[in-house]
This record gives sequence, C-alpha cells and structure tokens, in this order.
Amino acid sequence: MTRIAVVVMAAALIGTLGACSGASPTPLVVYVTPPPTASPTLSPTASPITAVTIAPTSKPKQEAKPEAWTASYRTHVCSALDKLYDITPHLDAAGTAAGQGDVASTRSQVFEISSLALEATGELVDLPAWAPGDALVGYLQSAADDLGTGAATFIDGLDAVDQDRMRSGALQMDRGGSTVGSAQSEMDRLDAQYGGGC
Repeated sequence: MTRIAVVVMAAALIGTLGACSGASPTPLVVYVTPPPTASPTLSPTASPITAVTIAPTSKPKQEAKPEAWTASYRTHVCSALDKLYDITPHLDAAGTAAGQGDVASTRSQVFEISSLALEATGELVDLPAWAPGDALVGYLQSAADDLGTGAATFIDGLDAVDQDRMRSGALQMDRGGSTVGSAQSEMDRLDAQYGGGC
C-alpha cells in the first residue's frame, strides 16, 4: 500500500512539547498508511468486456481461365464431325435405292456409310485429352459406332435377304444419325465458350 506523508500541525501537542523543552514549535511529520480499499468486483451479469466475433477475411476467388482446346484437338473433332455429316447423302441415296428395289445401289450406299463411320472413328483414336470436350467425343464416337455397326448389320441382312436384320441395321443407323445432331449441339456449346469451333 502507498504511504501518504501527512504534515500535522497540532497546536496543542506542539504547545505542550514546546513548553516542556523551550524550543520553538516545529511541524510534526506523521506517516499514515491508508486503510486497504476493496478491489472492484465484476458483476457476472454486467461484464465490462464485450465478446466480439471477428469474421475471417477471405479474398474473392478468382475464376480460372478456361483451358482452350488445341488446334490439333479441334482439327480431329471437326474432321470426325465432317465425315459423319458426309454420311447423310448416302443414307438418303440408300433409302431411295431400297425403295426402288435396287439392291446393288443400296448395298453400295450403305457400304459408303460404313467406310465413313470407320474414318470418323479413326479421327478420334489419337485425340489429345481435353476434359471439356469429353461429352463431344462421346457423342462423336457413339454416332460413328451406331452408323458403322448399323450399316454392317444392314448389309448382312441384305445379303441374307433377312428383313429383320435389315430393319435392325436401319434403326441403328437412324439412331447414329440423331446422335450426330447431339454432337453438333455440344460443338456449338464449346465454340461459344472457347471459340474456334468448326
């Protein structure tokens, strides 16, 4: 505790001391220790400390720039798509020839379909990996498989004069032709996002 020096001029006491000794009055220095004071207590219901929650700061995420397709990738998928589109006139010609009962012409046109489907598949064999184009490649491969397998089935049915097999082959080629449309839609989407489509 702090001691406080207090100068006390007690006239009676000084007078008494002075009378006894004959000395002139002098101030009396008395050291007084103040009584202990109670420490302030904190009320549990009224704390002077307020809890503050500080939210962590975070930098806004920067969106990664899309990885563009390479020229090699684009060349291969465009070539595959072109070959699948080249099948369309052969499908039409095969249908016309079959309607006229021209077996030789029908077989020739369907064989061209099979050849072009195989060429389209060949364009996809050494295709560089590029994740955004996986759906496109899937459509192209599916279309080529259905057109090629359907053509082969149709030719087998034609040679065996098997109507059911010819019908099965025709339906599979039709399914492949529809998938070419899905491949084109996916190509358009990629072109809009990355540019440089077919």
